[in-house]
Amino acid sequence: MAQLPVEPDTRVSYEDCLPYQPVLQRTGLLQYLALWRDGRTRADDPPLWGDEVEYTLLHVDKDTSTTRLNCRLRTLVAELNEAAAADQTQGDSPRSIWHYEGGRYMVEGTPGSPYGDTFTDLLAVEGNLRCRRRLLGSLCHFDEACVTLTTFPRLGASDFMIPSGVLPSQLTGSHTIPDLAITDHLRYHQITENAAKRCGTTCILWAPIYRDVRTPINFIDPLPAAITPENLRRLYHGHPPGPRDCVYLDSLYYGFGSCSLQATVQMPNLVRARYLYDQLSVLAPVLLALTAAAPATKGYLLETDTRWHFLRSAGDDRRLDEMIGTASRDSPTTAPFRPRYDSITNYLGTDNDDAADSVAPYNDVPVRYDPDHYATCRQAGLDHWYSVHLASIFTRDLMSGRREFFHGQDAPGATGLSDIFTASVWPTTKLKPPCPRTGAGWRVECRPMELQYTDGQNAALAVFVVLLARAILHDEPNFYVPISHLDDNMVRAARRAAVRQETFSFRTGQGHEGTPVYERLNVNEIINGQSGGFTGLLPLIHTYLDGQNLEAVTRTKINRHLALVGDRASGKLPTCAEWMRSFIQHHPQYYQDSIVSAPINHDLMMAILQANGDGATTAVETAE
Repeated sequence: MAQLPVEPDTRVSYEDCLPYQPVLQRTGLLQYLALWRDGRTRADDPPLWGDEVEYTLLHVDKDTSTTRLNCRLRTLVAELNEAAAADQTQGDSPRSIWHYEGGRYMVEGTPGSPYGDTFTDLLAVEGNLRCRRRLLGSLCHFDEACVTLTTFPRLGASDFMIPSGVLPSQLTGSHTIPDLAITDHLRYHQITENAAKRCGTTCILWAPIYRDVRTPINFIDPLPAAITPENLRRLYHGHPPGPRDCVYLDSLYYGFGSCSLQATVQMPNLVRARYLYDQLSVLAPVLLALTAAAPATKGYLLETDTRWHFLRSAGDDRRLDEMIGTASRDSPTTAPFRPRYDSITNYLGTDNDDAADSVAPYNDVPVRYDPDHYATCRQAGLDHWYSVHLASIFTRDLMSGRREFFHGQDAPGATGLSDIFTASVWPTTKLKPPCPRTGAGWRVECRPMELQYTDGQNAALAVFVVLLARAILHDEPNFYVPISHLDDNMVRAARRAAVRQETFSFRTGQGHEGTPVYERLNVNEIINGQSGGFTGLLPLIHTYLDGQNLEAVTRTKINRHLALVGDRASGKLPTCAEWMRSFIQHHPQYYQDSIVSAPINHDLMMAILQANGDGATTAVETAE
């Protein structure tokens, strides 16, 4: 490929990459196709799996009843990995591995090695999570604490972090989140800078405020002095949204600065991986609503319960024409681009384009991609829908990297560019190709879940997803709904109290002529089942477990995890978002005005810490 000038340890700006984007895209695609070619006949890989949990570091000032984000986790990653390596209890592997995240107050912890395929491994998750929390806590100072929290309720409010940082941000242009909140890891800085350069605007979004009894009518969030009506018109291409009854958020780190719970499962082969990818994608909105845990940000209660609205704006580098497109299925070059954070572009189905069960009827939303990239995939032997999937990824511009990193990417076995392109889109579900470096096979990553407050909750949800994947592979249900339905389901899932109040388009069977039947079901009906209707996901799992000859003690412990999920869906237990909202609204210093003050936030963080400090549980885990 054509080479960028090599300079030691230099970043690649968007302007530097621009002339090379076509060749970078093609080279990255060819690298992926080489991985596909080597892995397409791979078979019988064991069902290993793992979780990813992101932790938030707090600075606690008990004298002033103030809890802030603590921006020193960046320096702790090396210490965490050293401490984990010194406490090896699983042969040659540490019990945990730690990685940088988007915020300096965030760090990601994973198991030191994948969990195995035994049911005993499922029961080890909560203990491993507790070990991770204890390890991080052991490195905290006397005035620090770590929590598992999706979104800090006062992120972007006054005095929300320590050190305080300087505004406006040089990286994002934000007047609410300074550069000091952002990790100095190269990848995040480049995505931040290049996204703004590519689309020509800074990130501004409006989050609908929750209207309480004393919330001002036509509430207006005070804007920074530098944000004038003229600026807003420019940023929104002449059509700014009305700011009334909305909270002003001006940084993509309202998305990148939030945390999540993810689970990744290894599949025996590509065929099974594609099938599970499709089925879990359908269930993503249900998992989002079930795990809702972000009802507040910037010191305000919101009308939404999840991080999803913030995420879709994070790293959104689309220009106006790419947002609007022509919505023509026959014109992939002019169809709208999805945000990099979004639901999936299309189902993958089987590798047989002529199969009777083709996913074509369900892929009813146009996908934008470069026809040349699509042709390259087809010539390599890929089927239509996998080619569309890959072409859409590699049609996007490269957003991060170093000049010297591009050198030698034509070499056999190189995967660097492919890794960057695939790591710069964040759908609700990811299909991951085999990794030559680690030996991992085809994997499916489940990404929509919000992070829960306690290790028990996070363990229960991780176990639920893994068992759901196994039950789906065993029974092979058909959950397909049109992508347009899936997109609508994601919007509904992000709303306040979606787990109680929203219904979702869900496939419940087939009509007399084989046409699919869709009904609007609530989360309880999807998870626990309908009387005389849809079986339910939990009954599907229990039927699968009934055939596994489990010891009574093991089954009882697994059932305890699954019961939390069932009780959450039925309303017997609140979601974390409902619990947090109730805590705030019943606080003696809450004045029914939608404001989450510093004292309220402090007491909320202390309650969350107490829930994990000695193994105690809260109403989030135990029905009163």
